Amino acid sequence: MDVSICIVNYNTKDLLRACLLSIYERVVEVRFEVIIVDNASSDGSVEMVESIFPSARLVKNRENTYYVGGNRQAVALARGRYIFILNSDTELTDRHLSQAIQYLNQHPEVGCLSPKIINPDGSILHTNVWGWNFWLLLATYSHLFAFLPGMREFALRRVAWRGWDRTSIEEIGCFFGGCALFPAEVLRGVALFDPRFRMYFTEFDQSSALKRAAWKMIYFPGFVVMHVGQASSRKVRKQVLNRMILEDLLSLQRKHGSWVGYAVLAALMRVELRLRSLARKALAKQDQSPPEARD
Repeated sequence: MDVSICIVNYNTKDLLRACLLSIYERVVEVRFEVIIVDNASSDGSVEMVESIFPSARLVKNRENTYYVGGNRQAVALARGRYIFILNSDTELTDRHLSQAIQYLNQHPEVGCLSPKIINPDGSILHTNVWGWNFWLLLATYSHLFAFLPGMREFALRRVAWRGWDRTSIEEIGCFFGGCALFPAEVLRGVALFDPRFRMYFTEFDQSSALKRAAWKMIYFPGFVVMHVGQASSRKVRKQVLNRMILEDLLSLQRKHGSWVGYAVLAALMRVELRLRSLARKALAKQDQSPPEARD
């Protein structure tokens, strides 16, 4: 088996169908299997897979094990020499997965290959490919810098984007977690999904592990994948989602950052959660007020 394509699904039936159709139509010249871990979906995802894609290996969880738990299950079942982690809200746009695999065959020092990612309108998705640091996390995921216009954009351009046009093969410092190709032994070893995370920042964690183990990460624009974005997370209540993001963020800092940074981040995140709670209460109070009071 050349490659195992692993997909975790939670209530994204229509997107999952489009993703699977793109796989079966466009993966050529390689032997592959598809493994789908369904996290207790209630939208008919399981029935759709069973009726339209009976050759796919389907794991039906009775509860939501989230992104990390689902991928750990899929990786454990994978039989391919390579493992392709793919979000359910993606579609293959070409038949070049075989070229990506060929590149890995020719470069045994590469532990992760990151395809070119595009938006539904065809524009390039400028994902973080250089890495992360404490200040980038703060600028991106808290309101701390809300009073500094352009701070988030500045941080992303300096750390994450750097103005690169994404047209050349390059060694990178961080891959896009929603679509990445690994040698199986690497993903089961140094880049294994850490259960201390649930949905977020796993690519930062895995990228850090790959760099420590001297595995290269490569951006490969010859293989293009389209990404819709945040499809499963939209199915989770916003309050739960916000807390999960912040808890995973703290897990990342605790594992890879300093204790001082963790203490500072933990304090700021408590303030962040409090501010968001107050904002929700204010909106709820406004919605419950009589119409004339809102005029």
